Amino acid sequence: MGWHYSWAMITLPIKQTVQYDPTLMQKQLIALLLGLFLVLASPERAVAAPLASDTPKETVLGNTFIAPAGWSITLRERATILTAPEGDSWDRPGGRR
Repeated sequence: MGWHYSWAMITLPIKQTVQYDPTLMQKQLIALLLGLFLVLASPERAVAAPLASDTPKETVLGNTFIAPAGWSITLRERATILTAPEGDSWDRPGGRR
């Protein structure tokens, strides 16, 4: 017995048996689906609707503020994130762009 050559790969003449365990496959499928659900259902992916008017709000830590009309609010862990209507605004140190 030696090496067997085929089209694009080399195979060894080793016989190996693999047992099929349907319960293990089911557990792996359930784990995969649960992980996919948790990723898709995470609050970080939630899209917040813009506010219709200036609205008094409170951060997770209890600080109050007025959220401007047209802006949206997202809560991510301990952060309260305000997003401008343009969606791509951000702040640089010193306020320069």
